[in-house]
Amino acid sequence: MAKGSNSQASPPPPLASRRNFRLSPLEIMVGVLIGVAVLYLITVWFGGGPTREAENAAPAIVPGSMVERAVASSEKVLAEQVELSREVGTLRKQVEAIQSHRGGGTSGAVDASQDRRLDELEKRLEQVEADIAAMESLLAEYPARFAALDPADYQAAASLTEEYENLKRDLAELYSAWEDLAGEDG
Repeated sequence: MAKGSNSQASPPPPLASRRNFRLSPLEIMVGVLIGVAVLYLITVWFGGGPTREAENAAPAIVPGSMVERAVASSEKVLAEQVELSREVGTLRKQVEAIQSHRGGGTSGAVDASQDRRLDELEKRLEQVEADIAAMESLLAEYPARFAALDPADYQAAASLTEEYENLKRDLAELYSAWEDLAGEDG
């Protein structure tokens, strides 16, 4: 017999043919990343996607946005001033109508005291109107002042904003006084 026919096929050693699975740290990291990506995709697909809360959240306040808000506010105030200026024009016409109507009345002590009171009211009304015009011209300068600010200078922006708000408050008080005087005059 031949040498090869005598030998029997020997079975493989039980554990020697198996490879021990040891993963390198890189392979573990890739597996973890794939798992996270799959979980994220499942969450997005079945959870309706990322929420819109991040988009709807208020943006952080930066100096540039303070300047933009201040400029927008000053534009709003200027629009209100234009409207009030129109009202001043109509009230002046009413005052002139009253004065022309008053010229044909009787002359008595009551009319003289009313005339003096009306003259005093008109003088105060003119003074308040002059103050309003001066205040409006001051406020008209603020958009340029806000635009010239350095966006990184928070203190200057805050100071200028406070100054602007105080002027707007003073102007509102002048308008209130003007309305009171115009009401007494009419």
